[in-house]
Amino acid sequence: MKIIQITEQEFQAILSQTIDRKFEEHKEKLLQEPDGEVILTREATSALLGVNLSTLHNYTKKGKLKSYMIEGTGRVYYKKTEVLEALKSVG
Repeated sequence: MKIIQITEQEFQAILSQTIDRKFEEHKEKLLQEPDGEVILTREATSALLGVNLSTLHNYTKKGKLKSYMIEGTGRVYYKKTEVLEALKSVG
């Protein structure tokens, strides 16, 4: 066993980095509904579609995509299956 001295701020920084890293490793698993539906953030949805956030906002405003929000959080989410269903074949 090795004991080292660190400040409270150093400990908080190490703990925060560890939590952030673990969250990123398990993000997809954390953003799944019990039935297996994958829930996407605005950023993930815009990356999936290859559009910027303002375009994604316009798609939602025009009713092309349906968004979801947890009341009081202000965070917007999309269901991956609905996003993929919104894509239509051309030609």
